[in-house]
Amino acid sequence: MILLPYYFQFIKKTDIPTFYGPTVNGFADLTDGAKKFTVDLFEGKSETINYPEPYRILRNGKAQGKLVGGVLAVFNSLLATPYMPDLKRKILFWEDVGTSPALIDFSLQELKLAGAFSKINGMIIGHLHNCTDKKYPRDNRSIDEIILERTKGFDFPIIKVDYFGHNVKIF
Repeated sequence: MILLPYYFQFIKKTDIPTFYGPTVNGFADLTDGAKKFTVDLFEGKSETINYPEPYRILRNGKAQGKLVGGVLAVFNSLLATPYMPDLKRKILFWEDVGTSPALIDFSLQELKLAGAFSKINGMIIGHLHNCTDKKYPRDNRSIDEIILERTKGFDFPIIKVDYFGHNVKIF
């Protein structure tokens, strides 16, 4: 985790495309299909990627731009630092693991207050693995409802997919 600021500084200063996917450590835990897909991707054998369904459109529209994002809490840790990527005309993607709906609400509010939503062209939400409040189950609000509430007043499209993020088993 100590290397994280250096990684984001590298991205910000070079604008070199990066890969958001399994770590070298996590590669061993992938299914055979996911390993083949990842290797094919890196070797340039997959010119077109046909992602599986389902997906849900939370807000209709069209968006174009470079993707930027990651785990929501980690991405938000970059706010007000020199490592925060430029969000102008980008498509923000995020996913999370083991986070309560209340903390997702808080993180989205942070992004909103930081002006992120007035810059982005679109939003993609990935797999939200185990994102429930176990301590206070009565506080489990719909994450879709939270997303739409926090992005109210903005017109960028929002899509929710389940094929990227922690603990995804699709291939």
